[in-house]
Amino acid sequence: SIADHTDEAAVDRLIASYLEMNSTLPGKALKRMLREPLYFAVMMEAVGKADCAVAGLTHTTSEVILAAQTILGMQPGIETVSSMGIWSIPGFEGADGDLLIHADCAVCPDPSPDELADIAIATADTTRCLLDLEPRVALLSFSTKGSGQHEKVDRVLKALEIARRRRPALL
Repeated sequence: SIADHTDEAAVDRLIASYLEMNSTLPGKALKRMLREPLYFAVMMEAVGKADCAVAGLTHTTSEVILAAQTILGMQPGIETVSSMGIWSIPGFEGADGDLLIHADCAVCPDPSPDELADIAIATADTTRCLLDLEPRVALLSFSTKGSGQHEKVDRVLKALEIARRRRPALL
């Protein structure tokens, strides 16, 4: 089916459904937001009328993140906004076929150890939910088996420690 973000009745139904679940934003503000197709799509996702929202062709990364963060909020236990890429690499044969998941640091270009741990955990959770795969997480630095000593290497090691403490079962 096709949803029309200019259909006032559809907008009102979405807002009513959303306000039943989450009343932190006033209906009047939501009505203004939903004039924008991106916010309308994310709202459809929030109330279960869509499985996902695809955006980015006509919106910047920051606009997409702001819409999702405003309407959907953050995953419980995660405080860092991040993104991920799914790579399908012909000829690559890993444990899950030709797929690799790459946690994107472009959203958070200089993450702290806590932020790195958040990114690792959120990426693992999204991989499990979206692809029904058991994630195996690798936190990478430029140091091979401790060959280089640097504050950025220490940051990755600290993030690994935090992620293991918060999610001990994470592979």
